[in-house]
Amino acid sequence: MKLHLLLVFMEKGESYPEKAILTPAKVHDRNELEVMVDDRDCMYVFDRGYLDYERFDRMTDEAYFFPG
Repeated sequence: MKLHLLLVFMEKGESYPEKAILTPAKVHDRNELEVMVDDRDCMYVFDRGYLDYERFDRMTDEAYFFPG
């Protein structure tokens, strides 16, 4: 099993989980990218398991922000 967890970081070191998704271990992380990234007004940081440059290009064209 894998846990895909979306954390919201607030000021002064506070954070809380906003979304959690369990998947079988064999499911590739990038399949959950668009499920987890759903708000254009947020900045998302994640590990390279979610890399999918075609999706990044499309989502960037749709005004999502991914820092370099």
